[in-house]
Amino acid sequence: MNYQETTQVANIVFDTYLPLLKPSEVLVLLIIIRQTIGWYNHKTKKRKYRDWITNKQFQKKTGLSNKAVSNAIHSLVTANLIEVTDKRGRILNTPEKRKGTLRIFYRCLPYTSVKGTHEPMYKVHITKLTNTKLKETTLTKNTSGKLSDTQRYQQIMNRKFP
Repeated sequence: MNYQETTQVANIVFDTYLPLLKPSEVLVLLIIIRQTIGWYNHKTKKRKYRDWITNKQFQKKTGLSNKAVSNAIHSLVTANLIEVTDKRGRILNTPEKRKGTLRIFYRCLPYTSVKGTHEPMYKVHITKLTNTKLKETTLTKNTSGKLSDTQRYQQIMNRKFP
């Protein structure tokens, strides 16, 4: 399988967030994942970290109404799962700030805290960027011999890409 032609979704999306999110929120979140880290540029050999997505694109790709898309985006921003910015990178965390903005960019956030805990959780970023495995030399293993989600995320984010 060619991993450059797939969209990797972290298990925590399915294990932790899927039961907590409404179906419309899951659809919008998956579109943001697909439009950002799901895109691979063969020339630069990089994936997007944010993308300009219109409400019409969300409606077309999810089959949701404009109001359902707006409500889902607001819920995902409130839950700290996505970040919404304008072209200059200014955060648009309320519907009032987003209203009238010509280009709105979306990205998935790397960390969040699950309600009731203070431990940061691996959020929605991919678990594998290329079809080669990352080495476990920079981080220590936990007692079971496996890397935690947080350690794995840090390892991926610290990796230098050609």
